[in-house]
Amino acid sequence: MGNDSGQGRAPAARPALALVASQVIGQLALAAVIPVLTRAYPPAELGVYQIAFAIAFIVLPVATLRLEYVVPTTHSPALVTRRLRLGLGTATALGAAALLGGLIAGATGAGDAAGILVMSGLLIPALGLPLLDGARLIRRGARRALAVRNLVGGVAGASLQAVFALTGGDVLLLPVALLVGRLIGILASRFVTDAAAPGPAADAEERDERYTLARAAPTIGAGVLAGATIQGLTVIAGATLGTGAAGQAGVAQRIASAPIALAGQALTQTTQLEFSRIIRDRRPELARSLAAHVRVFLLAGAAVGLALAVGGPLLAGPVLGEQWAPAGILIAMLALPAALQVAVSPTDFLFVMLRRERMLLALQGARAGLTWSAGLIAAALTGDLAVITLCFSVAWAASYAGSLIFVTRAARRFDRQHAPAGAAGRMPAATRSR
Repeated sequence: MGNDSGQGRAPAARPALALVASQVIGQLALAAVIPVLTRAYPPAELGVYQIAFAIAFIVLPVATLRLEYVVPTTHSPALVTRRLRLGLGTATALGAAALLGGLIAGATGAGDAAGILVMSGLLIPALGLPLLDGARLIRRGARRALAVRNLVGGVAGASLQAVFALTGGDVLLLPVALLVGRLIGILASRFVTDAAAPGPAADAEERDERYTLARAAPTIGAGVLAGATIQGLTVIAGATLGTGAAGQAGVAQRIASAPIALAGQALTQTTQLEFSRIIRDRRPELARSLAAHVRVFLLAGAAVGLALAVGGPLLAGPVLGEQWAPAGILIAMLALPAALQVAVSPTDFLFVMLRRERMLLALQGARAGLTWSAGLIAAALTGDLAVITLCFSVAWAASYAGSLIFVTRAARRFDRQHAPAGAAGRMPAATRSR
């Protein structure tokens, strides 16, 4: 029996590894282009792009309506199509509105504000469309197509950004490069033959729960708050110290977040693939699967934190350019929350799948409140970017422990609800007490 079990896991593990590897390579290309950008654009100029990216990231849940978390567990193919069309339409419309606002602001001489709005309008679909397309592929179990899309999209986007930077292109072309690269990746995935979509059950429509405004609002709000936390340091630095400080903070945060950017989407997609099947099949195995994933993620996070703390100050100047040396200290300060982000972020979506959206909203609200309060108070008292970063980082790291505790409780509750009759009595006491 042991041999049979091991042989059954091996074929499933290979596609998962390929998925993670493709995401790592695709995002590694985007990380590798950072030194090209920092040597082509000064901190104040690149800071405008960093602020635009932060804004687009924060409003991303509004653009997709968080449907990327709902589609993978939707049974009805017709409902899947309607939900994807809704998400694509919303993301496109929001991006177009920001782009139009930027053009109007530019006509009135608004300067940096116009550039930020224009770039945000391009970045919203660049970030949102791949999420929705990924949800479609996750529902199908199409790991090969996901792997191709992640790889091609990342490499194409990074290559175009490098070309624009090296040829003296305006910073406004950077989001264009990212958008075009992501679209190329989505197109490439269409040529991959992969698993067929699950056939609709006889009661597919009845089994699907409605994604109402009451359910969507907390989910979207939680996503906005999460984005505000992840991108908060860049926004706070830009608002209080100017675009130059935003450039330094944005690059530091981008490098510190590189590990989760490199593998985070693939880690999330891998856990979504497994967790969504457990939830659809109503198997009482969710807490065990979650614990196994988190243990691996914590070990990976520890290695990430050590690398950032040591490598940031040593390599920032030589790699990014001497004017970017201050970013190295900021990278080291962000090492601890970056390590915990690797362990916790790939599990946040589970709250939505388990219909615990309000709990997720409360946790994200607490996380955003802690980080922004710490950063803004430090800015008001000192006006020093290093102190702002340190205070923001400590608050961010502290907020992750609560998320891990509560997602574990939610998974255990699901297992208890779907345990076979009499199984609850055989559960460990610690599990029953929760």
